[in-house]
Amino acid sequence: MTFYWLPIPDFGVPAVTPDLSPVLRDLRAGRHVLVHCWGGIGRSSLLAAALLVLDGASPEAAWQAIAEARGRDVPENDEQRAWLTTFAESQPPLPR
Repeated sequence: MTFYWLPIPDFGVPAVTPDLSPVLRDLRAGRHVLVHCWGGIGRSSLLAAALLVLDGASPEAAWQAIAEARGRDVPENDEQRAWLTTFAESQPPLPR
């Protein structure tokens, strides 16, 4: 089991653009990937959405997939939504 630690303040966004490529490689290799924060709505959804974007999803499709899986609207706030849009514009999908 591999742990990656990426501290994000409650209701916040990453201070720097995280390198999620090792996590995406694990995901693509069929390994289980768990993204966790206290509430499981904002910060964890943000990182899960970023992984989906790196895998080729649009931000809107990523938020929708997570909301459907969680059974509630995500993310927690507009800052997280805007961060993912900016992330998507600056990070091309990673090759398979």
